Amino acid sequence: MKTFLQKRKKCFHGWRSLKHFLLLPVVFFILAPPPLTAAYQQEKISITLKNASITTFFEEVEKVTMFKFFYKKSQVESFPNVTIEAKDQTLSSILNTVFAKSNLTYSFNEKQIVIQEKSSTQSQLIKISGLVVDKSKTPIVGVSVIVVGTKRGTYTDDEGKFEIDIPRGRGTSVSFSMIGMNTQILYPDEKTYYEIVMVEDELVISEAVVTGYQTLPRERVTGAFTQVDSKELERNRTFSLKDKLEGLVPGLYFEPNYVEDQYPTDQASRSIIIRGASTFGDSNPLIVIDGFPVSSASNPWSSINPDDIENVTVLKDASAASIWGAQAANGVIVITTKRGQSTAPKVDVAVDFYAQAAPNLNKIPWASSEQAVELYKWMAFETNYLDQFKTNAAIYDKYDLSPVIRTIAGAMRGVITMDQANTELEKLKKIDVRDEFAELFLNKLETNVKANIAYQIGSKSHNFRTSITATSNQKYNKGNEKSDYIISVSEQLAPAKWMALSFGANLNLNESKNNGMDIKELNYINQMTQILDENGNYLPMIAQDSRATYDSYYALSTAARRDSVAKYRLPYDWDWNLKREADNRDNTEKNSDLRLTAKLNLMPFAGLSVELSYQYQYVNRYLREYYNEQSWVVRNQVNNNARTDGTYPIPPGGMLYERKRMGSGNNYRGQVTYDKKFGEHSLKVMAGTDWKKDYYDEHPYGYYGYDPQALTYASGINFKDPVYPKLSGQTNYYQTIPMIPGKYYFSINGRDDRYVSYFGNFGYSYNKKYDLTGSIRLDKTNLFGSSSDSPNLPQWSVGFGWQITQEEFAKKFKNEVNYLKLRASYGWNGNIDKSAAPYLYGYPWTDPVTRLPYSAIQSAPNPNLTWEKTSTYNIGIDYGLLSNNISGTINFYHKDSKDCLVQMAVNGTYGFQNNRATLNAGGLKNTGIEFDIQANIINRKDFKWQTMFQYSTNKNIAVGITRVLNNIMAYTNMSFYYRKPDQPLSYLAAIEWAGYDEAGLPKFMYDGVETKITDVTDINKLDMMKLFKFVGQKDPKHFGSLTNRIAYKNFDLSIRLYYKFGHKVIGDYPPTSIFSSYMTATKMYTFLPEKMVNSWKSAEDANTASMYNIGTKITNSAQTQLLDAIMPYGTQNVYNASSVRIQSISLSYIVPKHILQKLNLKDLRIVIEGRNLGPIIKFTPGFDPDNPPYSSSTYGALLFVARNRPEFSAGLKIGLF
Repeated sequence: MKTFLQKRKKCFHGWRSLKHFLLLPVVFFILAPPPLTAAYQQEKISITLKNASITTFFEEVEKVTMFKFFYKKSQVESFPNVTIEAKDQTLSSILNTVFAKSNLTYSFNEKQIVIQEKSSTQSQLIKISGLVVDKSKTPIVGVSVIVVGTKRGTYTDDEGKFEIDIPRGRGTSVSFSMIGMNTQILYPDEKTYYEIVMVEDELVISEAVVTGYQTLPRERVTGAFTQVDSKELERNRTFSLKDKLEGLVPGLYFEPNYVEDQYPTDQASRSIIIRGASTFGDSNPLIVIDGFPVSSASNPWSSINPDDIENVTVLKDASAASIWGAQAANGVIVITTKRGQSTAPKVDVAVDFYAQAAPNLNKIPWASSEQAVELYKWMAFETNYLDQFKTNAAIYDKYDLSPVIRTIAGAMRGVITMDQANTELEKLKKIDVRDEFAELFLNKLETNVKANIAYQIGSKSHNFRTSITATSNQKYNKGNEKSDYIISVSEQLAPAKWMALSFGANLNLNESKNNGMDIKELNYINQMTQILDENGNYLPMIAQDSRATYDSYYALSTAARRDSVAKYRLPYDWDWNLKREADNRDNTEKNSDLRLTAKLNLMPFAGLSVELSYQYQYVNRYLREYYNEQSWVVRNQVNNNARTDGTYPIPPGGMLYERKRMGSGNNYRGQVTYDKKFGEHSLKVMAGTDWKKDYYDEHPYGYYGYDPQALTYASGINFKDPVYPKLSGQTNYYQTIPMIPGKYYFSINGRDDRYVSYFGNFGYSYNKKYDLTGSIRLDKTNLFGSSSDSPNLPQWSVGFGWQITQEEFAKKFKNEVNYLKLRASYGWNGNIDKSAAPYLYGYPWTDPVTRLPYSAIQSAPNPNLTWEKTSTYNIGIDYGLLSNNISGTINFYHKDSKDCLVQMAVNGTYGFQNNRATLNAGGLKNTGIEFDIQANIINRKDFKWQTMFQYSTNKNIAVGITRVLNNIMAYTNMSFYYRKPDQPLSYLAAIEWAGYDEAGLPKFMYDGVETKITDVTDINKLDMMKLFKFVGQKDPKHFGSLTNRIAYKNFDLSIRLYYKFGHKVIGDYPPTSIFSSYMTATKMYTFLPEKMVNSWKSAEDANTASMYNIGTKITNSAQTQLLDAIMPYGTQNVYNASSVRIQSISLSYIVPKHILQKLNLKDLRIVIEGRNLGPIIKFTPGFDPDNPPYSSSTYGALLFVARNRPEFSAGLKIGLF
């Protein structure tokens, strides 16, 4: 036996080393502690002294603060004794009180308080005080209060109050300033108390557009974009950033990826499309976090904490996105994380709880046990479906049959009487394994608990912020759970006026346990069966599956396997049970994702800045599947490959499968920016270069005879020589032992992508009215071969903006039209599809028989491979009306994509697999309109009502396409793969339904003629263009949202509706190949579709039958194939998928300040929310068009019951100080 310890250490080394990054916040804080002086001036302290000396007062202050006093002894010798009782007051306020009537004053110098005598001018000072509030009379904390022309200043405290000494006499002015607010100037008179009202600076608050390379004021942007700020994101307490964005960005559509994932809360479960697809391949946009694209090995949606996000900017057109080059054709989503602010220390805590009911398995549209028994009896005694059991004794004797089939077949063969059969069948009608399955394998609720704590502090020269979030997820499958941790740190320093530094770190660690039973397992067990007996013991079950997990199950019946165990004295029993499988495996996954950034900004003189930046990403994925000796995987492989002489080619013991993926990304950037104003002219020019490398590799490992306690595994296994015959009698292709347990096929993957880019951007503005912008980028990459062979792709854009409200003729309407801007842009973007290569390529394999290596050619060389290119023009209007109570944007766009990679038919002698080549021969056209409106309907102090309406429409067609196949498959279930010219990308083709014939079989229209299925003898003679007609598309033509927010005092109610119109959906349909395999193969006797219950029985059922007459058997393969197409893809089964659904309802409560003061808290908010609450308007009969119930496949469970579940959450956000 070889030791496993060294290999185990190697596998876990990367994981353990990453835990050191948990110390990042501490390291950052120690090496570069943030400036605390300004912040601690505003810290509240309590001091009580009676008739104490001034030096005693100094000592008391030093005990409770970080400051030290510096003074001359002679200055304080004659200072009168101090009597003070200060509770929860700022240090500045206490010092002002103590020195108010003396000849001394003070000043802060870092951690020192310097005592000095008042000058003659100071003796003429008077004290003023007051309160700084916003328009809603809410106090503002941290406002800078400065006497103009002096260095005298202070900050407002946490109640918005201030005190400051100012010179007596006229001419004195005091400024009040804060980031995000317009500066206010006060000219004091004889009063000593003032209330200052500050107004938000719209340019800073909502008009700053982040492109990733630069931040621009909105009036200088000529492209199309949408920005969502942190305030909007935090209204929705869902854990998913994608869910937060849905319905907030016009033109952004989430495409469900139902096949890949059954958990709607997982971030990767949906694809994103911005303004329609620009490619036939991956249409997801480029994701940028804090100025850098995310590495292809990383998942940005799960590695970032939504509570750390400051804003999300979606760049939609060429003018906005072209500077990002490759993949910008799909749009760009720029995520900016939060930074420390120039405030006192601030700590926020948020706790959220999410709950979702487990799937209701009885909602899967399968026949009940009672209905299924009657259907089976009808098949056996009124049709010839089950005659095989009467005529073929081998089938009855050899195979494990479901209880209902064995009972009925026994009666057919005379093994038992009909009365005995009916008695047993009545018992079976009361058994539905779904009930026991839910009890054993499903939790009542799927829950998530998330806790987040954030700390920030800063000054004008040094800001610091860190946060830690922890999430615990209990899936609805018992045994499936996930823990997730995200740690982020950001720090900004300005050691000099001409220098700025920033550092950032983000670490995501998560671990999953995947030992639960997926609900799709229901497709592989009998309906009328039991899993455990009344004492909780495992019962032998029938595994209706041919996957590797249950490999060779059908070669022997349970009785035959038991005979083999006894005959050959095999080491393990050979029964199979679903609960036993769940109990005897240990499957885990560990992931880590680290992102580090550093930026240096130099400003040698006014207007010029030089920025050097770097990002490093490291990703580690580790998958571990362990099966102990009680699992079927181990028992079956050991027993089945055992030799009759008592030897075991596969040694007894546990089996371990591991897969490790490691990736890294390096991104270097240097850019120079010149920004200068010349009178009425403004110019901003930027140029730079990007160097990027993305790398990852993935390797599997496998071990037989693995002992997790001793960390040993078996060696010397012969993987080369065939092992046959199997004890089960199998004669399949795989005669050798898999090199990895249970994995006949495994792959070693890797990528090494490199990019070098040069970019430039300019913006010119005249008189704040006219804006001209432009950008260009040149990309080179190794994806097309060597650097010298890589084609250059210049990507460029130009844009123009006209601020109409700045014109003289518009100023007479300024009270009605506050802001009006016209924008226009045009440009080219590029895209890289990694599904093709310029050279001959293939996959390396190991022959399962000879164990010799060989390579399978996948594609012939394609030397003409090049970039996909998209041109876009956009015309837009931004507006604000009636004191900006009504505002919004309108955009019209057209995208023309060329040289798109698409599957094309080619001559078979060219060497392309399946006579198909991926060539730059296709195109896509997208045209659309977007607009959004925000209206303040009521805006009073205690009652506010705001409405937001968003609308998007998109029309796309594929051009330049030749059909690869002219058969039914290309028009139906493979429409996602084969494109049709001049049709939408998600086209839907259907056969025109003509009702049922006299035998209860479907009729259809062909070339205008009503035709029976039985009239077709050769399907290849049918012209598909005459058989099918295009009836619409699967993606909505029109979509958007309507959000109403009503705020009353401390309550805030938000209701968001999401609508989709202009698309189609396929309804439920019978299983395919029902005559050739479904009714005759023993493996298929699991659950019967509910549609079979009300199938056609007579002519009276013509308008009510759920499906055709299954009593009329079809044996012609062409007719069967046509039948399988016309039931799902007949016009009778195509429905209008338009709907309006309640996307979310949330209610929040802000605890009043007088209660917060008693609780000694800064802020306290409570939020409850419901999501995915279902459609309120739909046009489909009896089902949700977003979650159609497909009974004839595994997806019936995945699509319908697993995803069609409401979500509920409750959250608490606390501001500690």
